[in-house]
Amino acid sequence: MKKTCQNLNYDTKFEQKRAFEKEILLNRVKNYKNIFESVRARQITWHIKEHYGDELEFLWLDSPNSAIFRHKENKKWYALVMALNARKLGLEIDEIINIMNVKAKPKIIDDLVDNVSFFRAYHMNKKHWLSIKLDESVNLKTLKKFIDESYEMTSKRG
Repeated sequence: MKKTCQNLNYDTKFEQKRAFEKEILLNRVKNYKNIFESVRARQITWHIKEHYGDELEFLWLDSPNSAIFRHKENKKWYALVMALNARKLGLEIDEIINIMNVKAKPKIIDDLVDNVSFFRAYHMNKKHWLSIKLDESVNLKTLKKFIDESYEMTSKRG
């Protein structure tokens, strides 16, 4: 017996559930400005869309404040954007901030980490990924450079 959901037919409850989940994730994409409120987060989202043609992807229903950018060809991630409590990075402020994780060379990460604007990656490999606070402490040109380098480093297949 087929079930109907917004003019689409689904054979099973599983298919119906997956459709609702997809709808939730798509709504997050449409409303990303409410999730990633910093000016820098919006600027990098625009830069990536204009430069690479990639959109934010919200992958996890249980993590509504995290989204990725990935290559179309090889599906590898090159940036992860999150809204999280600053205390999770060791900062002494109790507020939600936006950060971006990008792939970077270990030497660059070692040289840059200051635990103010640059951090060892939150929730990812700390040797190869860098978390950057998305506020005015890091200029847009620098953020674009890190995005472009991460894009290049993750562009290879395999």
